Amino acid sequence: MERVYINCILCGKKSQRIEWVENEFIGMRCDCGLLYVSPRPSFDEILNLYISDERIVNSKSRDNAEFASRLTSRHRLRLIRKYIGQGSLLEIGSADGYVLDESRRVGFEPYGVELNPHQANFTKKQLGIPVETNPFSESSFCGICFDVICHFDVISHFYDPVSEFKKFNKRLKNPGVLCFETGNGGDLSKWWLRFIGRLQYPHHLFLFSKKNIEQLCKQTGFEIIALHRYSIFFQIGAIKLVQWLRKHLKEMFPKKEKNTVLQGLHEFPRRYSPKRELFLKFLILMSFIIRYKIGKILPKIGPQTVIYVAKKTSAIDSK
Repeated sequence: MERVYINCILCGKKSQRIEWVENEFIGMRCDCGLLYVSPRPSFDEILNLYISDERIVNSKSRDNAEFASRLTSRHRLRLIRKYIGQGSLLEIGSADGYVLDESRRVGFEPYGVELNPHQANFTKKQLGIPVETNPFSESSFCGICFDVICHFDVISHFYDPVSEFKKFNKRLKNPGVLCFETGNGGDLSKWWLRFIGRLQYPHHLFLFSKKNIEQLCKQTGFEIIALHRYSIFFQIGAIKLVQWLRKHLKEMFPKKEKNTVLQGLHEFPRRYSPKRELFLKFLILMSFIIRYKIGKILPKIGPQTVIYVAKKTSAIDSK
């Protein structure tokens, strides 16, 4: 796999500080806070990570994924509708299309860009929403402009975030709203990164701080008009607790009981019964509440997810 060395995309400096290593990929920390992979794979190799993903989701698992996605989609759309209530909405990285479907229910005209053909086809065929599978460009959807452009947990995957935001600027109406959600990885110390445990390299190429997001928006003709921060410390802690319990089952149970418990934990998500499905939906609902309701009022220390709302302040060349 050919890899290319890069400097910080925001300030242009070459960092010498290695902050994180995962899957043989190196995360460099710039003085401005940006954490970025360098050297990184080529654009075509990164693109292939998403195009070649052929994970098949069974109908019961899709039901749970849909339930989770619609919960978060409604929350995000409520925030968007405070600034613009109708018009055309484009989502970058639309996955199975539930954000788009929810947006249509509240009066938007939805469009999506999704590189994974399986998810794109589901959105087009099952939901009847137009989706393109090529990377977003000036010619996407015949060059029309949108009232809202949004993406959620996608900015870290962009091969060139500056270039992408310039494209958004050119394709967004004035007035228009850019809404996106991302973590605060660029604000976290190495101790917090170790607490999280993995940064999903090479899928994640950039981790931003609040200052970095402000820099990015300013450079690409946007102004942040609102941000909503949610602590995810307890959510991550709960996941790590489950992982710890699985790891230490050998010590907690005799051999015969241990095998029974391990088999039950392994098969539980695959079994189907109305009670189990109800329990899984309860867990999904609790995860949403912990993340977006409780997380909103918890002290904003450590790992967070942040929803940014920005407006277009000036036209800018997308090249």
